[in-house]
Amino acid sequence: MKLPTHSSISLAVLAGISLVTPAFAVVTTTDTFGSGGNAFTMDFVTVGNPGNTADTTGAPNPAGSVAYTYRMGSYEVSEDMANPFRNSNAKYFLPSENEWYKAAYYSSSGTYYNYATGSDTAPTAVASGTVGGTSVYGQTFATGPADIISAGGLSSYGTMAQGGNAFEWMESEFDGVNDSSGSSRGLRGGSWNDNSNNLPASLRNLNAPTYENLSVGFRVASVSEPSAVLLTMLSVSVCLTRRRRSTL
Repeated sequence: MKLPTHSSISLAVLAGISLVTPAFAVVTTTDTFGSGGNAFTMDFVTVGNPGNTADTTGAPNPAGSVAYTYRMGSYEVSEDMANPFRNSNAKYFLPSENEWYKAAYYSSSGTYYNYATGSDTAPTAVASGTVGGTSVYGQTFATGPADIISAGGLSSYGTMAQGGNAFEWMESEFDGVNDSSGSSRGLRGGSWNDNSNNLPASLRNLNAPTYENLSVGFRVASVSEPSAVLLTMLSVSVCLTRRRRSTL
C-alpha cells in the first residue's frame, strides 16, 4: 500500500488551495518521515508573532497567548501518518490549548476571530473543498469527513479544518493543571457530522485520552528545538480522519 508522495500533495494544493489568501504571510515547511515505501510527509505553517496578547472572550478565558514561534500542522493527521507519542525531548507533539487556539483564531490585526476561517461570521457548511469561509460540518454519516487537504477555508495562519471535519485533541488538560496523564483533555473545532455550535472560539469539549470516535482526530505542532514549556508524555488512542490515496 503506497503512501502519497509530497509531489502529489503539492499538486493538490496548487490545484485547490492557491486562491485562498490567509491574513498572515504563510510560511510553509515540509518534513519527511519514514523511508522507502513507508515514507510520508507533513506540511507545517509557521505561527509567529510571539508574545501576542491573550483572548479574553473565548474559552478558556484567557487563551491564545504564546511566547514563542512554533509550527502547526497545515492539515489534520491522516490514518497513514499517525505518531501519538510525546516526551520531554519531542520535536513533534499535540498542541497545547494556547498553541491550538492561536493558530486557529488569532488575526493579523492583533485581535481574535470567532471562527478558524479568519472571520467573525460562521463559515458555510460544505462536504469538501478549499473555498475561503467554508467548513466541513453538517454532513451525514454516509458522507463522512473530507480529505485532509480539501477540508474548507484556511485560518489566518494558513491551517485548514481547525473548524469542522474532525474534533481535535489538545495536549493540555481541560482544567489547565497538567498534572495527570489520565485526566480529560480538551477537544476543539467541531466535526463533519456536527452542527455549527462547536465551531466558535468560545466552545470546547472534553474527554478522557482513551476516548475514540469517528468524529475525533488530531494535528501535530512542532518547535525547532525542545523547549522547557513542553509537557509530559501523552499517549492517545484516536480514530483518525480518513484520507484518499492520490493516484497522481
